[in-house]
Amino acid sequence: MKNNEWCNSRSLKVLSVPGCARPQHRKFLVFVVPQKGMESPLLSRWTKDRNFDIAARFYEEPGSNERLLEMADFTMTGGLSKFHAASQFLELSDLRAYYEGYMFLDGDLEFDAEQLSDFLDFCYGARLDLAQPSVTRDSYCYWKMAYHQPSYVYRETSFVEVMAPYISRTALAQVLPTFSQSISTYGLDLVWPSLIKSKQIGVVDAFQMRHRERVDHASGGFYKYLRSIGIDLDEEERRILASYGVIREQAHSRRGYLLKKKRMNSNDKLSLASVPLYEIEKKTERQWIIDICMRLAAIGPSRPEVTKSTNLQNCVRRLLDLQ
Repeated sequence: MKNNEWCNSRSLKVLSVPGCARPQHRKFLVFVVPQKGMESPLLSRWTKDRNFDIAARFYEEPGSNERLLEMADFTMTGGLSKFHAASQFLELSDLRAYYEGYMFLDGDLEFDAEQLSDFLDFCYGARLDLAQPSVTRDSYCYWKMAYHQPSYVYRETSFVEVMAPYISRTALAQVLPTFSQSISTYGLDLVWPSLIKSKQIGVVDAFQMRHRERVDHASGGFYKYLRSIGIDLDEEERRILASYGVIREQAHSRRGYLLKKKRMNSNDKLSLASVPLYEIEKKTERQWIIDICMRLAAIGPSRPEVTKSTNLQNCVRRLLDLQ
């Protein structure tokens, strides 16, 4: 594979798949697009007991991700962009309904790979159809809704960003046709909730990732590439939104879920509760105002989440190290 021609192209070339004797059926699939100049966090801790398979799509020389060629369960090159390539891969490999959930990672993200299995288990346990980790405060992020809110375990939101979405198996069947309809990915995050028609969309504050690169439409490598193949970002977004009858709106939080201590005999027991959230991100760009409103909501009257608490608390405790 060292002599392979790494590229973006309309067609996808799958380079490797697991052998006939797969060690186990893992519950999730993580699709990642590595960048040669940044070692993927997935290489920082490689455990055999992870609950996800990895599909790595290379559009350039692996560089610092050379080890990913041997370690990933699937490797490929081609496709015009992340979701365009993922769409072809899932259809060619017939893996569209094989996993319980799917995650699609950009190559410029920093995160704790040791927690990724817990994050995926959490999304599955919370029955989230569409989700993402929260974004650290030193990251570049277009939507204020995605920034980390320390008071919460997770929040129901109007949609999630395209940089690292988790999509359930059920939701994937509904949104997969859109993957090849926006090469730039613009508009996808807005269209998906209208197709899923579910309130189970959220940002998981118990898990954080860092997006280190600021979007540079003028000189950024990805945007230069898009111009070279004739892609107009704004036109592509307008087209896909019009196609699905979606009106562009500000992303916002709807309901917050948090752990509250409940006195049981002489012990404090953690239980999951939720609070309604004022859609403050739709009203202001000032982060300090958003933060104050989120904190005030967290200390207000809450609703016990009886049906979810048993299912989620083990995941939450592992994720937050609350043992």
